[in-house]
This record gives sequence, C-alpha cells and structure tokens, in this order.
Amino acid sequence: MKRRRLILMTLILALPLSRPLAARGQAQSRPAARMNRAERQQQRAEARMERRQMPQKWMAQLQQMSPDEQERFLENNHRFQNLPAWRQEEIRARLKQWNNLTPEQKQTLVRRAKILERMSPAERLEIRQVILPEWRQLPPDRRQVLKQKLLELRGLNDSEREKRLKDPAFEQGLSPQEQNLLKELSKLRVGPGAGND
Repeated sequence: MKRRRLILMTLILALPLSRPLAARGQAQSRPAARMNRAERQQQRAEARMERRQMPQKWMAQLQQMSPDEQERFLENNHRFQNLPAWRQEEIRARLKQWNNLTPEQKQTLVRRAKILERMSPAERLEIRQVILPEWRQLPPDRRQVLKQKLLELRGLNDSEREKRLKDPAFEQGLSPQEQNLLKELSKLRVGPGAGND
C-alpha cells in the first residue's frame, strides 16, 4: 500500500506543470479507465482498512506507556476525543486488559502481532473468520488439551514442528477438526497464555 502511494506520488510530481489542466485531466483519466473494477474495489477496501487500523497504531504506542501516560495521551488526543463513545470505551478496555498482563503474556501477544503483520489480508481474514470461531466453539477442556499440545510445540523449528504434527502418537485423542486446528494454530506459534481464550 505504501509502495503504491509512493509510486503514485512520484508520478504526480513528475507531471509537467506547464500542461493545461484539461490535458492533464485527460492524461490521468486514461490509466484510471484501464483500472478494472476489482482493482478499484481493492484500493477502496485497503483505504477503509487503513482508516480503521489507525487506532491500532495508537495501541502500539500506548502499550509502551505507563497507565498514567496512556490516560494523558487519550485525554489530549483530538482524534480519540472525536471517536464514538463505544469506540473510546473499547480502546480503554483493551488498554486495561493489556496493563493487567504479565511481561511474558505481553511478549507472546507482540510476537503474534508480528506474525499476523507478515500474513496476507486473506490469511488474516481466515484466522478471524474460521480459526478463531472454531477455537471459541471448543469446550474449555478440549481447548486445554490443545493448549498443552501447543506448549509441546513451543521452541521447535519448522521441520521439528512439522515432524511432531505428523506423529500419530502426538495426534492421539484429537478429533480431525482439532488436529487441523492445532496445525493452523502452530503456524502462528501460539501457546498457552494471553489471548487464547
């Protein structure tokens, strides 16, 4: 997205200013006409996503601050003050939850966030719409079994983890759905701790 913006800005700046506005408009409309509908929809979706993600950038900054500094930031931030009350409350609740985590739990969440950043939008969507709902539908005792399996996978490199996941003894007692879920969760390198419930 940033690269596309940079290329677009470079092209705009490279246009000669001496050309009449009408000629410039015609030159710019031709590439836009060639852009198919799917590309335009993708650009709009990315722009909407970026606008929604802005508070996420705040969260990264705020997580580095003490609770007092966080509150001062929120009280003085014009954009935060203009958010709907429900969104402000949601952000405050997430910060409160963050502040109550242990350093190890915070590190786990930061590591997961970095993994998610490297994923494509389609992969992130699959996690939100498929994997997490499946996880939440599991009974607590089955979640605990999968957490234990994930803990056993922690610290293994990719080939060791793959070998372990293919071991019938390791998968023993898991349903096919749980086996699949375990494989998907292991790609995220998640284990017991914050954010798994």
